[in-house]
Amino acid sequence: MTHPDGNGITVAQAMRDVGLDSAQIASAARDVTDIVAYLELHIEQGPCLEQENLALGVVTAINGARRLNCRFVGEAGHAGTVPMTHRKDALAAAAEWMVFIEHATREQDPQLVATVGTLSCAPGAVNVIPGEVNLSLDVRGPQDNPLESLLSTLLTQAEAIALRRGLTFESNEYYRIAATACDAQLQQALSHAVETVQGRSVSLPSGAGHDAIAIAERWPVGMLFVRNERGISHHPAEAVKTDDIAPAVQVF
Repeated sequence: MTHPDGNGITVAQAMRDVGLDSAQIASAARDVTDIVAYLELHIEQGPCLEQENLALGVVTAINGARRLNCRFVGEAGHAGTVPMTHRKDALAAAAEWMVFIEHATREQDPQLVATVGTLSCAPGAVNVIPGEVNLSLDVRGPQDNPLESLLSTLLTQAEAIALRRGLTFESNEYYRIAATACDAQLQQALSHAVETVQGRSVSLPSGAGHDAIAIAERWPVGMLFVRNERGISHHPAEAVKTDDIAPAVQVF
């Protein structure tokens, strides 16, 4: 409510701009007894069901996530005159760390994922050794403890790389959301229904966030995934088969 967006506007201000009063939000709360549970039907946004040749899957948990802005600071220098042994190349350090991120995440847990999605280096000239690199880190997983363990491993390694190369490393976590487990009884009921409809059921976590995360603060939540072509989502090529939607409706 009080944290501004990139344009300096808070949620409270945005609400005022359209004639709403943020102080009255509590009065809109639904009584817990009004709702028994929450079920969400969603495309998988991933390739697992397609690989299993199944239309439907039961979601076990919605991944928790951590997002960080990270920075390696070394020393800019002339690309032609500074010997390789004397360099403090921030981009080389970042590259080494990125390869480690990929390897360590694969090794630690098949359900954990880590992504470097943005990278910028300064001064940014073809004939200058990069003196500073800024990069993002997005780490996700269906359980908080393994997620925290992985993040700790990655940040410790970044500091070790910087120390060995004579650089500095810093990170700032700007987004955190806990993993949300789907209700055990709803998972069991969905699995039974999926077995009845398609012969067998498979369980899998959701790597993307969903509305169910917010609802889970007050009610039991369950999710059913529907296979989508190549797991493509948020893209014009996103596609799901009508023949997969019919059994999903049957399961519900």
